[in-house]
Amino acid sequence: LTSEHSIAQNKIATTERALNSSNAEREDIMTEYTKLQNTFKSQEEEGCKMKRDLREAQNKVANTERSLNSSNTERDEIMTNYTKLQSRLKSQEEEGCKMQRDLREKIDSLTEKNKRLQKEKSNLTNELEILKKNISQNEVHWNESKALKVEVEELKN
Repeated sequence: LTSEHSIAQNKIATTERALNSSNAEREDIMTEYTKLQNTFKSQEEEGCKMKRDLREAQNKVANTERSLNSSNTERDEIMTNYTKLQSRLKSQEEEGCKMQRDLREKIDSLTEKNKRLQKEKSNLTNELEILKKNISQNEVHWNESKALKVEVEELKN
């Protein structure tokens, strides 16, 4: 009986030691579990914060892209207007050059016409002088002829 009692006591002691060891192990496991749970919770919170930060960053990127697209659109509109104005300016320059050529041609034509008219005026002025001389001479001859007629009439009488 003692030996059975002793064996039973040894088994109880071994079981208690195992139980104590299991309890300590269990406590270690629970402590580790709590630490891991706290770490997980902390990482989860950090993950949520990172998600928020990421969303904010994505929103900033989206806003920047919209602003950039808007700026590109404005830039494109400005470039389109610039190109249109450049084209109009070139067209007006070409038109101005054509007008200058036309004007130069008209001026040259009028200059030639003026020279011709000056020459005609000079010729007509010369002819007028000649005619005046002729008239003057004719008057002299007329007067002489009249005087001769008067003399002839007087001689007849």
